[in-house]
Amino acid sequence: MDLLKEISSSELMKKIAIAGRLFSENKGIDALVCNIIKNQNIQTLIVCGKEVSGHKTGHALMSLYKYGIDHNNRIVNSHSPSPFLTVSKSDVEKFQQIIVVDKIGETRLDKII
Repeated sequence: MDLLKEISSSELMKKIAIAGRLFSENKGIDALVCNIIKNQNIQTLIVCGKEVSGHKTGHALMSLYKYGIDHNNRIVNSHSPSPFLTVSKSDVEKFQQIIVVDKIGETRLDKII
């Protein structure tokens, strides 16, 4: 079963605010950051599942969390081809206040839980 379908049909959904796929190291991360900082009830983000080849969105998200953005709004230490965001440095700092758990590559729900 697809990991996202498995999560969405599990009891775990009662504890989840957002579940979805992240395909883009720029627009996708911008949207994710905006949604997370707007919902102050979100305390933890689990990054799991298969990495998007080419875009390396999981790696870019973890780099954003660990290192932030530079003066050109580029995600520091990202290996993605176009890791440029439109969110502000202040938004990134708010995002960095939550707990982000790196489970990139993990596709077994029992191991993610």
